[in-house]
Amino acid sequence: MLKSITRASLVSYHDGALWVGYFNIFGDSNVQSFQVSAVIKGREKAGVKLTARNIRSNELKSEQRWQAVDKIQGLTFSDTRAYFSQSYGLDDSRIYVFATTGRPQQFTPEKALLKIRMPAHLEQITLDGNRLYAVFESGAKAYALNAKTRIGRVVSFDIDTLVKEAKQNDDAKAQ
Repeated sequence: MLKSITRASLVSYHDGALWVGYFNIFGDSNVQSFQVSAVIKGREKAGVKLTARNIRSNELKSEQRWQAVDKIQGLTFSDTRAYFSQSYGLDDSRIYVFATTGRPQQFTPEKALLKIRMPAHLEQITLDGNRLYAVFESGAKAYALNAKTRIGRVVSFDIDTLVKEAKQNDDAKAQ
C-alpha cells in the first residue's frame, strides 16, 4: 500500500526502486521512489523480494519525494537521465529530460536539460537500449475525432537522434 500517494498516473522501476508519479493538471505533481527490494515492515532485509503478499500486508514508505512537471504520464530512465512524458488534452505533448546524477531536488520545467515536443496524447514511455518507446492514445475512439495527429500504436525512436533534433530546434529558436 502506498499511503503517501493518492493516485498514480505513472509507475516505473529503476535501480531497485519503484517510482510512482501523481498527475495534476494544475501543478503540484510529484514523483516518489520506494525501495522495493530491501524495505519490508520498515526494516531492511537483504535479499527480500517484493511480492503481492508483501504489498498487501506492509506499507511501503516513500524513500524520497520530488516536485515534478505537471500533467505527467510516463517516466523512464537511462544511466544518467530521467525522461518524463507530459500530456493532457489536445495540446502537444512533451518529454522532459533531467540529469539523475546528484539527485535533483525537483523535476520541474526550469530544471530540465531538454524539452522535446511530441504529438498530443503521449502516455507511457520506456527505454530499451538506445530506443525510446512511446505509447500514444490519440488513435482511441474517444480522442481520434479531435486529434491533430492520430497515433494508435507504440512508436519507437532512436533516443540519440531524438535528442539531437530537439537540441537543433532549440538552437534555431534561440537565433
